[in-house]
Amino acid sequence: MDVTVKSVAAWFFGVIFIIGGLGMTTETLIGGLISALVGIFLIPNVRREISERYDINFSTWMVVLIAVVGLGIAGAMMPTDEASTNTTPESDDQPEQNQEQPSDTSDTGETDQTQTDQDTSNEEDSLESRTHSVSENFKVGELSYVVNDVSTRQVVGTNRYLQEEADGEFVLVELEITNEGQESTTISNSHLTLVDSQDRSYSVDSDAFAAVENSFTFEQLDPGLSKEGTLVYDTPQSQEGRQLQVSPSAVFSTAEPHYVNLEG
Repeated sequence: MDVTVKSVAAWFFGVIFIIGGLGMTTETLIGGLISALVGIFLIPNVRREISERYDINFSTWMVVLIAVVGLGIAGAMMPTDEASTNTTPESDDQPEQNQEQPSDTSDTGETDQTQTDQDTSNEEDSLESRTHSVSENFKVGELSYVVNDVSTRQVVGTNRYLQEEADGEFVLVELEITNEGQESTTISNSHLTLVDSQDRSYSVDSDAFAAVENSFTFEQLDPGLSKEGTLVYDTPQSQEGRQLQVSPSAVFSTAEPHYVNLEG
């Protein structure tokens, strides 16, 4: 490995972020973990492993941006003095009527059960609203998606030198993505997984991916433009309840994943 000023700086700040993050956990656990994760990301060996495994090329400005954003988020989670001073012990001189105020607990069990039923209903409604069918357009974060077609094959690839045979069967998902945001974004297949009724998940098959024409590749998608491509998953032939799980593509997005029913 060549030793450069850039690599030395990356190691230095990576170690600083990791140590600082571990120290921050005594004040804010999430903020400390974010700082430590940013430090781990800054380590050149870690980024090289991510790049080789997921075929992502991290430019210098992207690394700096991730580090600045991560440090900003971690710092924002640090508790302030105002929050601690506003918390005062309960005074012994409070009116006696407040201390002796009776409480009616006769309906507590019924109220708790009602609240539980409402929470369960809301969760089911939310999941139902995030479950779609083929040809139905939906949005996750700044990107909108529509599955145009689903098919299965045993072999993919028109060139005999690039043909791949499935261990089970290939599920081909023809997907269209549109950037509805205000800035360019990099699209890939890393946030697009196939799940089944047994909660098993499948990533895009890398070998079949190379053999299929019009497969999704890492590329920039400008605002207002669309990209069509094919996703290929190697799954068991007896698999049931297949769904395409579409997670947010942005690292810090809080959007919930959506699902597309691939059967029926």
